[in-house]
Amino acid sequence: MTTFLILRRRKQKKHLNYNIVMRKILIVAALVACFKPIGAQLELQAKGLGSGQIVEISDSFYYRLDSVYTYIVQNDMWSLVGCESFVYNDEKDLINSQVQTKALNNWQDATRLQYIYTNENVVQQLEQRWDESNDTWKNTWTKYYDNNPVNGQLSIRYAEWKDNAWQNVWQQKQLYSSAGHFQAYNTDYWDAGTNSWISYWKYDRVYDENGKLVEVVNQSFDADTRLWKDEWQVLQTYDASGKLLRQEIIDRDESNQQWENVRLVEINNAQPNIRIEVRENWDVALDDWAPSVRQSDELGNNGQLLERNLEQWDAILSDWLPYKRIVLGYNKDGIKTEESIYYYNSQTEDYDKYLKTVYHYQPMTASGEDVKEQEDFGLSVYPNPAENYLIMNYKGEARELAICSMDGKVVHTQEVMASGRSIDVSRLKAGVYILLVKFEGGESTVKFIKK
Repeated sequence: MTTFLILRRRKQKKHLNYNIVMRKILIVAALVACFKPIGAQLELQAKGLGSGQIVEISDSFYYRLDSVYTYIVQNDMWSLVGCESFVYNDEKDLINSQVQTKALNNWQDATRLQYIYTNENVVQQLEQRWDESNDTWKNTWTKYYDNNPVNGQLSIRYAEWKDNAWQNVWQQKQLYSSAGHFQAYNTDYWDAGTNSWISYWKYDRVYDENGKLVEVVNQSFDADTRLWKDEWQVLQTYDASGKLLRQEIIDRDESNQQWENVRLVEINNAQPNIRIEVRENWDVALDDWAPSVRQSDELGNNGQLLERNLEQWDAILSDWLPYKRIVLGYNKDGIKTEESIYYYNSQTEDYDKYLKTVYHYQPMTASGEDVKEQEDFGLSVYPNPAENYLIMNYKGEARELAICSMDGKVVHTQEVMASGRSIDVSRLKAGVYILLVKFEGGESTVKFIKK
């Protein structure tokens, strides 16, 4: 479970210095990391960066994430604005991911991440941004991951490119138990003045006998006293079946050395395939919990999130008001293929489209060969070659379509249309293209020639 927090400091602290602001940011970031699924971090240890893009279905079959497309709304229609593509080596390790943005029907390079595997335990992650004025890639930041499987420690060092050299920023050591539990981490920052690492932040995680996370304790290092001091804690309780029931976040008040309430999350799992979370913030003036956000999740039979509805508490109306909806789609093997975000419009009393992300996974055999789609959607086009229009025929329920060039770039997208309708291809340059149509339960492609 991921929790995002905005911590409101006590009223008597009117003047926030730089360290306090940084502390707030780190609390938020640490809480996000705290509840990030541990599986991804274990995969990092075992197989290297980028393994989360590989989803194993069986010993002989897996899915490989090839690209991610991002859409925004223009004229009440989904409009493609960004694409991230992924490249792997023969060991299925991610070696490159590149982001492109679309402007005025042209694709432009934006950023890329390179993954350099020094040996089986050391990986470098390098981000570069495209400098259009100089027509070249420029370094921005890098991370070094050094995994020691013997003692269960993962070391991370982060540096930024400044003045034509790498400058250290922070380093972190993560400790894992033999059972794979993420137990603790220590974070240091680089002090350029002393040319040394300075202790800054650490947290420890406590698990019960069933392996459930029950407590997180965070501390910061006091450079004056040279001692670690408590900052905040997370306390979690579960029901008999192991489902999370309650999460409480408390913060240490430096002025009186007392723990103070910050955030409370209560989870209701009483209804089948429905999970309701109510988040409350501590109101100092009322000396009580004040409702903040209610989250209602609709789950599939396998526990996957199908739809999430978020409501905000209106203190004046004393009622919950809708404000956000997230809808997810999956393929026949339960792999997430789509996520759409909508925001509530009080004037129309309906949800407006905001952002859509489409994940394209390629089914693969264990030997690394593409898997043909098992389901036949009967997709065909004519005339082929085409000059001004292309008529598309298929069977089944289609959801969306895209036309891609042979180098993988998406050159045209539009809402799905009925079988037998034509697609305007008059603006495409002459060449060979691939028509990709997504259906309920799969997708299908066909090549055509534009004259």
